[in-house]
Amino acid sequence: MALPTRGELKPFDMDNLQSISMPSTTGIRQLTQFEDGIVSCPEYCQSCLFWPLGAPDWLPFSSLKQPHIQGALVVLGLRPVLLGGSSNWPNANSLDSVEMHNGHDWVDGPPMLHSRRAFGVASISGKGVVVVGGFDSSSNSKLRNVEIIYADQMVWHPLADYPVAIEFTLCGHVRLSHRDHVLCSGGGSSEQYQAYTLDLSQPNSIWERKRYLDTPEAFMRGYIFQWKRFLYIFPFLGHIPQSWSRYNRVYKLDLKSDNPNWVNLNLFSSDYGNE
Repeated sequence: MALPTRGELKPFDMDNLQSISMPSTTGIRQLTQFEDGIVSCPEYCQSCLFWPLGAPDWLPFSSLKQPHIQGALVVLGLRPVLLGGSSNWPNANSLDSVEMHNGHDWVDGPPMLHSRRAFGVASISGKGVVVVGGFDSSSNSKLRNVEIIYADQMVWHPLADYPVAIEFTLCGHVRLSHRDHVLCSGGGSSEQYQAYTLDLSQPNSIWERKRYLDTPEAFMRGYIFQWKRFLYIFPFLGHIPQSWSRYNRVYKLDLKSDNPNWVNLNLFSSDYGNE
């Protein structure tokens, strides 16, 4: 029987994607894709913005109940969710609170098991969220604890502690050996470039060191994501002698390579500073 011929399937390569120009925003550290656009919630205020794909400007979005400085904005169960952070920098304690958008307003969601800011976060295909480490202002200490929430349960569960106490680490959801993993690397130390993974398909799984995924330099904050056989890392801050600076690099790694290495895609005219 002949198949219908309404269209033609063509190979797709992320390297051939056309760039998209979007208006500037101050909320790059707390933004997420939502429906046909981007939601941005700048850290130091309660206002949020929405950018419909291709629109000339950002549009007003529902205001938060409180700021979430050094928190994380993700999508969970088809709705934006803002996790943790601090409500009043630098004096307020870290938050365990969660705000979820119900289509009209931000409402309270299930609080995390631990108060934290400056933590790593990985969204599991919109079906779940993992938070890693961070900083607890009340105890003035970095954290090792890790927890997960699934959209169909909306209850936080503890996972294995991270190997070291860490803040500002970069995390992402990756598929390794056909199983879901959380990959984390970087953090608030000039020596912190070691990569660790946690297998989410195995009960009581522990974090494993993955030397072949170690980042080429120390990074703080940013995104790790996967497209087919390739991993991408987009750090916000890179460590240069004596200080951290805005980092303008995107790295790519081929998981099927015999000798996988992170390669700088050279998307910016300079490595450091604002562009």
